[in-house]
Amino acid sequence: MRFRMLLLIPLFCLPTFAQQQIMGKDVNAWIEHLKTHENEDERKLAMFCLQDFGPAASAAVPELITLLGEELQTTTPRWAAETLAAIGTEAKSALPQLLSILADPRRAPTQRTAACAALPQIDPESPAVRKAVLLALRDNSAEVRAAAMQGAVTIAPFEPSVLATLSKMLLSGQDEHATALALRCMGQAGIEPLAKAVERGEGAARTEAAAALASMGSEANATLSVLMKTAKRERNAQTRGALLLAAVRVAPKDAEVLQTAVEQLAFDPALRTPENVVAGTRLLLSAGPAALPAMRAGLRANDPAVRREIVGMLAKLPNPGPDVVGDLIGRVQDQDAEVRRAAIKALDSLGPTAAAAKDALLNAAKSDAALARAAELAALNVSRDPQRPRLRSLLEAKPDAEVLAALKNDDAAIRAEAAEALRTRTDGKETVASALIGALADKEAAVRVAAARSLARFGDFSRTALPTFVQWIDGEDAAQQQAALVALAGMAAEAKPALPAIVKRALSPAYDSDPELREMLSITLRLVGTDAVPALVAELKNEDPVARARAARTIASMSAVGATAVPDLIELSKSAVDSDAQAALTALGAIGPAAFPMAKGHLAGTLLTDLFADRRKWAALAIGEMGIPKDVDAKHVFDALQAALLDPDESVCRAAHGALVRIGDPALPRLRELLKLGEGQASYWWAVRTLARLKSDADDVIPRLLEVTQPGVIQIKQGAFAERGSAAELLGNYAPQHTELIPEMVKLLSDRDDIVSRAATRTLVKFGEAAVEPIAKLLQDRRPLTRQRAMEALDAVRKKLETPPDNAGAPEIMK
Repeated sequence: MRFRMLLLIPLFCLPTFAQQQIMGKDVNAWIEHLKTHENEDERKLAMFCLQDFGPAASAAVPELITLLGEELQTTTPRWAAETLAAIGTEAKSALPQLLSILADPRRAPTQRTAACAALPQIDPESPAVRKAVLLALRDNSAEVRAAAMQGAVTIAPFEPSVLATLSKMLLSGQDEHATALALRCMGQAGIEPLAKAVERGEGAARTEAAAALASMGSEANATLSVLMKTAKRERNAQTRGALLLAAVRVAPKDAEVLQTAVEQLAFDPALRTPENVVAGTRLLLSAGPAALPAMRAGLRANDPAVRREIVGMLAKLPNPGPDVVGDLIGRVQDQDAEVRRAAIKALDSLGPTAAAAKDALLNAAKSDAALARAAELAALNVSRDPQRPRLRSLLEAKPDAEVLAALKNDDAAIRAEAAEALRTRTDGKETVASALIGALADKEAAVRVAAARSLARFGDFSRTALPTFVQWIDGEDAAQQQAALVALAGMAAEAKPALPAIVKRALSPAYDSDPELREMLSITLRLVGTDAVPALVAELKNEDPVARARAARTIASMSAVGATAVPDLIELSKSAVDSDAQAALTALGAIGPAAFPMAKGHLAGTLLTDLFADRRKWAALAIGEMGIPKDVDAKHVFDALQAALLDPDESVCRAAHGALVRIGDPALPRLRELLKLGEGQASYWWAVRTLARLKSDADDVIPRLLEVTQPGVIQIKQGAFAERGSAAELLGNYAPQHTELIPEMVKLLSDRDDIVSRAATRTLVKFGEAAVEPIAKLLQDRRPLTRQRAMEALDAVRKKLETPPDNAGAPEIMK
């Protein structure tokens, strides 16, 4: 409840920036710093900090006015102007000097730009300011014009001519991007001029106006007819694509708009730029049922690449109706072979849902030799019993005798298919295993590999192939090595005679460089059992530290199966060699809960007493990986992790934090204890972070995180200011339930620090549609940076809303 109470506290009860400190100094100390230091960097530092104090730094205005006239330090006047802008209305006494700078062509463009940006933020109602901003719209400097464009948005509520001026500029082809952006910031007032630019403008003016309307989404729905009408007569392909995509973003559920856009994109190759394809596909998949007619219309595209893409999209539908199946059946007779192949593959993947396609697939198999086998297989899969798994080859549907005979076929591809199909024929295991063992001598590698992989299903019937598998493991053929390991894994304990070869390969340098081999060795060792552990433990005493570390990593890959190595790993972790300690501690963590009873004392002791931060970090990581079993006394371990959050080394704190997050609920009582230590402590901050990651104690944690997000509010540890962005991001763990956070994150969009504002944006994205309106209100803010950040945040939220849900790639169509 603390957070809700905090929101009810009147503003005058909260600490003001005048009472706060930044980098250990309050506002008066920074003003004095500015006055007493003549060094350019020191002045810049002071002004940088004073900007965060905002209006509370008003006492600095006289000194800042003086610095506007600095001639020797070229960046100082610019920083002074920016600081005056941050102070805002309390800096009105600086207006004459700022107006003078803007009007002086001898001044550096950066200084004039800063002055132009500052004026409307200080007093947008001033007639002199409004006149200067309007005049600056025609300045020779592009930088100054861009600042004036943003300033025009700020003075617009007090200057009626702004809208007409910006509209005229956009139509005349001047600074199109900046002008369209300024009109977009004006919300509803800017829609009509943008629509006019779409209808009457040319080239970049039309494209930029369309992009601005697109970013407004449904807010610009009134311009839909203009966008569509203009798109139909637009000759330039790039501009037409921009208009069509804008129409879809303005009306993402309008079936007619979607169909027109798809037809245009599908039938005009010039429109199919990579950007258009990506954006169009995303919008289609997120449109839901409304997009289905448009997708089906795309199957009539002239370009076979478009038809293939639409076929692929239709294949992803979770519950395709008869019409969709009918469309795919139609594409089985497509003129383009690749479209036919894609349609056959799509129907195959749909299975019994597409039972109506059987005859068409069989006809395709008769008429198209190149696709015959794929079409026959698809026909089998659409007509199979829904309770049976998908067939992966034609031979899987054949009797045993026919499949066994296929192992002797002259075509190597058919022999490999037969070897693959035999993996399911477990009724006559001995006969099938014997045939597969014979295929291990096939002259084609693909057949040999397929046979070995299938033998994994036959367990002890594969024993006579052990010498062959050992030979393959010792060889250099990677595909055969992996196939042998698959077979041995299937044999489990029966593969023990091959353990020396398996262990030898695991201890070879290839283990380090080949991830796929490493994964297969790991699986095989786990399934064959614990008999491999003694040989690996013996290697822990090898004179070569590289070999010792490799042995420890191999034990780690065995997970709980390697638990008998725990005492030896504990001993290795005490080695003076860092690679030994790291590999051993990592292995203890990988073994998991089985290692906890024996290793807990050693790991806790390492965390509490080891002199080397890296080892303390590795111990914390091991505890996190290992987890804490239920009904086991873990008090000493929790004591150590709690202490680790106080560690002077950041990496140890971070590792302990990660461990506690993985441990989860059992860690909550200790984390709550740390909060009682009070603010200003590293442990306090890491406890808050961990609780946030666990999405716990919202009423207590949220206010603490919000406090950290404020500039200079608390000094939680050295370098604490870098944590403001982390705090903003951590608040996202409480989305979307805690919508009361939205206004707080919207405020952070105005933060001068990009790290903080971007973190706030990522958090706002998690709130989805609920965040759109509060963010949009910032487009009327007098600060250009705030408006820019608001537009970026809106784009991020809308992009997330347009992204299809993660359902194995399937859109939410027809659910």
